[in-house]
Amino acid sequence: FPSHDRLLRISLDSAWSPVNYNQNTAQGYEFQFNYIWRKVKFQMSYCGLFLSNTTEGQILSKNALNYLSKQAIFAFNFPLGNNIFIGLQTRYLERNITRQGNWIFSSTVNYHIQKQISVYLNFQNISNQSYSEVSILQLPPRWISFGGIFRLN
Repeated sequence: FPSHDRLLRISLDSAWSPVNYNQNTAQGYEFQFNYIWRKVKFQMSYCGLFLSNTTEGQILSKNALNYLSKQAIFAFNFPLGNNIFIGLQTRYLERNITRQGNWIFSSTVNYHIQKQISVYLNFQNISNQSYSEVSILQLPPRWISFGGIFRLN
């Protein structure tokens, strides 16, 4: 799919408007595998992306240069008793501009109060890596979130 990620202002009296400043073509692949064995759920996914500039001599934008070129996710979830579920996940992220990979480790604890009500505690970036996931936005170091889920069915 082509991406055009520039805005241009022609004069101070005109409004900002999108202009096809450059055209890039993205190609890639994705693989996903799920398997359940005795209430233990295994998940694995991988995606790779290749971006090419189809307009010769043009300047590439920071979004075109700094895309997520590789991502691999390995996860498994298992019950701990009747109402508690543990999830462990590791992700490998590699951005195009740095070619430096980051391993991000996370864990989740879910407690099902009733069939339709549960609460969770999520531990992100357990290894305290410095990384960015969306463009150049730096994500926080180790952090914890919690919440609840209420199903209406």
